[in-house]
Amino acid sequence: MNFNLLEPPSLEENYRHQLRKTISAYNPTKVVIGEALQNAIDAVVETGGGEHNIKITLDFDNSLVAVDDDGAGFPDDPTLLFLGGSKKKEASPKLFGHIGVGLKVVLFSSSSFKLSMRNSSGDFAWEIAHADQFDS
Repeated sequence: MNFNLLEPPSLEENYRHQLRKTISAYNPTKVVIGEALQNAIDAVVETGGGEHNIKITLDFDNSLVAVDDDGAGFPDDPTLLFLGGSKKKEASPKLFGHIGVGLKVVLFSSSSFKLSMRNSSGDFAWEIAHADQFDS
């Protein structure tokens, strides 16, 4: 699936401004691993107790971070990629993430972003190229 994260056009400049400010508040090179791990932990917490696995792969040659977990799975809701965050903490106070902004920092700091998911609805993936060029 392809998404245009700058629709409708009337919101484009405001959205770009919000993205610039949000990204400048984070250190993208550090938030990638932290955000990926936090989302994996939240996915595992949502499945309940017991033993779970989270695997982080760092490929420095290809500038790739991959995180695999056996948690509940990311919801099939592309609007979660829009700045404004989610209401993770309101949905479940047990979760570590609060508003979902870190994922947007990772997305908009990435030349290539892929999120592959498996949940009760099935398997799906979102791929977004050159999100780091949102301001050009």
